[in-house]
Amino acid sequence: YGKGGKMPFALAGTIASIDPAARTVTVTVVCGNKLVKPYLGQDLILQTTAATRFLLRNPDGKATTMTFEDLAIGQKVSSNGRLTDQVWTASRITVGADLNCLP
Repeated sequence: YGKGGKMPFALAGTIASIDPAARTVTVTVVCGNKLVKPYLGQDLILQTTAATRFLLRNPDGKATTMTFEDLAIGQKVSSNGRLTDQVWTASRITVGADLNCLP
């Protein structure tokens, strides 16, 4: 699972809340990989960093870059990142996810 107990996660869900001061995004999880499975239907707080990429998936399938400030409650998102010491740090958050989780 990588060095230092860092485990990769992949999830999809809906933004429930946003904390601009802490730069966190709370997502109600709809689906995800094995690491996320115990949290289905629950809210997970995703920590973003200066390195987190924010993308908007357009209807044509192409993705355009966006910012943390572009995020909004109710948006459907997918995210990838790492879980380290109970902190879910997002490396990428994509808005416009279809919430169909791949196996």
